[in-house]
Amino acid sequence: LTIDQCAIYSNGKANILADYATVDLYNSTLHSANHAIWLRNSSSLNSTKNKFSHHSGTQLIAHQQSVIVDKGSYITHGKGNGIYASNQADVTLSGTRLEEHVLPQIWIQNAHMQARNIRICNGRESGVMLRDHATADICDAEFMHHKLAHVQVTLHSHAHIMTSQLTYSEGNALQVKEQSTANVVESKVAYSQLAQCHISEKSVFNSNDSFFTNGEQVGIYAERASVAQLMRSTVSNHASSALSAVESSLRLDDCDVFENVGNAVLLLNSSDVVAEDCRFYQNDMPHFAGKTNAFITVRRSTLAKGKSLYALDESNVLLEQCHIHDSEGIQLEVQQRTKMYIHQCTIAAGQSNGIKA
Repeated sequence: LTIDQCAIYSNGKANILADYATVDLYNSTLHSANHAIWLRNSSSLNSTKNKFSHHSGTQLIAHQQSVIVDKGSYITHGKGNGIYASNQADVTLSGTRLEEHVLPQIWIQNAHMQARNIRICNGRESGVMLRDHATADICDAEFMHHKLAHVQVTLHSHAHIMTSQLTYSEGNALQVKEQSTANVVESKVAYSQLAQCHISEKSVFNSNDSFFTNGEQVGIYAERASVAQLMRSTVSNHASSALSAVESSLRLDDCDVFENVGNAVLLLNSSDVVAEDCRFYQNDMPHFAGKTNAFITVRRSTLAKGKSLYALDESNVLLEQCHIHDSEGIQLEVQQRTKMYIHQCTIAAGQSNGIKA
């Protein structure tokens, strides 16, 4: 089926229903039905520069190993999802724009998505929902203005986000939960009203060469046996701590963490951090704070211009080959049966005590 420069609208169910079929759609407008296109049973849609709008349900649906390939279409003002894919369907987007959907603008469930040069904004829930072993590779994308999160990665799913911008979320920029994983590479995450990245329930978050800045709460928050790993990344200018962990682990390698209102790293309840070759400075609270069996390991790093470290309640601290200087208060302080080992470090030019135990 080939359709070019047509208007298809106001049909009782779907404007196009494809069953074991291939649809080639060009330069057309589909609107005002329950669904724009419903693909099932290994059907495929090749869509180029179309407009899908004002459907009462999800606009594009791909079930049962069906395929959507879209280039440059505009999908807007739907009362369901913009795109829904399930049961090993496959979605490929290039230059696609999605706006103004009531449900997550793209929902991928037990399916796969590849997206490049897309713009997803102004959704009432989230930009992309990945669920139930879903996978997504997202490159050169822009996410703005969602109520819950720009990207949700749930229930054993995986997201790889590269050279993208996730800004101005009314919730989180990124949620990773229920044993899921997410990689953020060469991207910017900024201006979220809640934690910019929230990792929970045995999930893993990796960041390489990325920026997390100007969040209204925590930058990266890991809880419930999760792991957050950052390499060559920057976390700055948050209204709370840059990174926080509760019963979780943090790893930082060659990172900059500065000018946060809270701590650079806050650990609670048997959490741990390993930071190597990093720079921490001008955070309003101690760069490192640990409580209740926290484990803090810092190697070959600089801690400057702010109280450097405060740990208590049976925590453990290891500092090796670090330069600690110009603290506004006590530079290093431990209390309540906390152990600290300092090896080949320089501790100088503090305004109060260098070390207090």
